Amino acid sequence: MTFEEYIKWRLDHDLILMSDLVCDDDGSLLLDEVFRFENINQEFDRLCGRLKIQATLPHKNIAGKDKSIELSGTAFKEFREAYDKDYRIFGYG
Repeated sequence: MTFEEYIKWRLDHDLILMSDLVCDDDGSLLLDEVFRFENINQEFDRLCGRLKIQATLPHKNIAGKDKSIELSGTAFKEFREAYDKDYRIFGYG
């Protein structure tokens, strides 16, 4: 199965929106704060500061480092449309 086939399968059979897990029926966040993966180290450091703990976040899975994945325009459009609610709620729109 190619990555694009996997994405299509997920969209058709196993679509789970993050917003469905962390928002109420009106779309309001049920969390005090959302941490963004693209800033994970800074977010983790800030959390540790708030909790007054010293900790490091280990980097366990580096398999994707320096790799890129290409999707066709059609697959990207389908992905973007399927996750539109998450894009809007979490400020990626």
